[in-house]
Amino acid sequence: MKLIKIYLILAVTTIFAFSSCEEFEDDRLDFSDSQVQFVQLSSGGAIEAAPTDTVSIEIEVRENLYTDINVNYEVTGGITQSGTATIPNGELDVIVDLILPATAGTATFTLTGVDNGLQVGRPNTSASAVTRSITWE
Repeated sequence: MKLIKIYLILAVTTIFAFSSCEEFEDDRLDFSDSQVQFVQLSSGGAIEAAPTDTVSIEIEVRENLYTDINVNYEVTGGITQSGTATIPNGELDVIVDLILPATAGTATFTLTGVDNGLQVGRPNTSASAVTRSITWE
């Protein structure tokens, strides 16, 4: 008789547990509109330095893509220069060094392009870090 009661309680508990379950959906877990990969300048504001100093500007990607990432940049103003910096496979950033001229001035460092289907600057953000002001005096 005790065995029948135990089986009956187990059966009722199992039926109740499965019948009370609802489908779980959480809108925060919707990955259908995921953010594209992007490159940006690391955090920081305007750069102030002295003439003939070397300033370092860090370009970063938020996740490792396991491939080299080529990022194009341009410097305008008191320095005119353009080039490509490569974030190596397995790394999240690269440093671009600029040697400032001997006379005082200002310049703007701007990211202009990137390969591998990435985007320049954080999408949907007005404060995306794609330019940095440089002043030396």
